[in-house]
Formats: sequence, structure tokens, C-alpha cells
Amino acid sequence: MTDAREVTCLPLGRRTLWSFVGLGAAGVSLAALRTAYWGPDVWLGVGLLLAWVGIASLRAVTWG
Repeated sequence: MTDAREVTCLPLGRRTLWSFVGLGAAGVSLAALRTAYWGPDVWLGVGLLLAWVGIASLRAVTWG
């Protein structure tokens, strides 16, 4: 009974991971384009929020 079982927890699919990467990339792109063309506005906050949610979700899925 001294043997420890190894448990591996991985995400169910790679599609989930890539959707979080896409969400983060969309947020960064939106923030960069809006800021470049029209200066900082409310969409900068929305884009940065999407980027943060995408990165935080990706970290939560991969590192638990």
C-alpha cells in the first residue's frame, strides 16, 4: 500500500485550448487596432478584458 498512483489530468480536447488562445488573440487585436486608429476608448477596455479572460482561462485549463 505504499505505492502511489499517478494521476494525470489533461483537458478533454485541444479545441478548448485553442478557443481560449483565440479569445485572447481577438482581445489583443481589438485593443491594438482600436487604439491605433481612434485612440483609447471604451473598446480598449473591452479588448483588454477579452485578452485577460482568454489568458486566465487558458492558464486555469492547463495548470488547474
